[in-house]
Amino acid sequence: MNYKKTAILIIFLCLLVGIAYFLNRSTRKAEKVALFPGFDTEKAVTIRLNGKHNKLVLSKESGQWIVVEEDNLPADKDQVQQALQTIAEIERDGVVSKNPAKQQIFEVDPNTGFEVMVQGEGDASLAHFYIGKNGPDFMSTYMRKADSDEVILYSGFHLKSRFDKPADTWLDKFVLLVQEPDVDRIGFSRPDGSFSLVQKRDETKWQLETPEQAEVKENMLKDMTQALFNLRATKVQRFKPEQSLKEFGMDPPSLSITVGMADETTRTLLIGTHNEKTEEYFIKPADRDVIYTVGAFSINKVNKKWQELKEEVPHPQPESGTKPPEANN
Repeated sequence: MNYKKTAILIIFLCLLVGIAYFLNRSTRKAEKVALFPGFDTEKAVTIRLNGKHNKLVLSKESGQWIVVEEDNLPADKDQVQQALQTIAEIERDGVVSKNPAKQQIFEVDPNTGFEVMVQGEGDASLAHFYIGKNGPDFMSTYMRKADSDEVILYSGFHLKSRFDKPADTWLDKFVLLVQEPDVDRIGFSRPDGSFSLVQKRDETKWQLETPEQAEVKENMLKDMTQALFNLRATKVQRFKPEQSLKEFGMDPPSLSITVGMADETTRTLLIGTHNEKTEEYFIKPADRDVIYTVGAFSINKVNKKWQELKEEVPHPQPESGTKPPEANN
């Protein structure tokens, strides 16, 4: 009996040791290690992207990211932040090779890989790696840290799509760059007349202010303001000193829109003539040397006359059994 009890106890202890081993192994496996420990997205000031087809530099100047290859035009800060955040979240997991001879097979060597370099102040290296070919499925990519022989299979999405893009796709294509809640007045001016809208903060409703005070059609106004605050260009280019507003149909503009903020600042958009061949308009912010190309569909939603926006007040109907005033004469 003692022998049986001892054997059972030994088996039980072995089971406990086995369970503890696998739990400890699982815990270690769950502890992910960042590929770039301590990477701080806020410290990045330069992003260098080098591939066979796309080579560009994104630079942070005075808090604003710009695309150097696109005449230093403003970059889409959300895209840049998304790219930096992706780097911060890459884990040193899924190592598939440590053999330098296989780097070319996975396309993560300097000759075949897409190179990503992120630098901080003083050209300090924050992250440097190569993105290779797709993994076994579309949602994975081979990659390698520049100072390591380890090839990693990154899973989650096609990593190269986050970085390997034409320069103009990194540009900030939003035209107005203001938030609707900050705006309390909008003025529209055309060669055939002008009008203005005002929003009373205590009522949070837009009203026609000039040429006369009146209520507006809420649904039409909502469509118009949404189109205005979400104007997005199909193309962005630098307006150069040797160019003239006349070549963009803005001397004079077919429409100018001035947006006023609660802090008394304003922003004016100059809109050129309609190009019937391309179904587009040129737009230039008065305070920036940038020309946007915007589809006519969006501009047509914004380009309304005040008579279209004015809400017609119905005339009171005469009470039953009474004659209209003119009938008593």
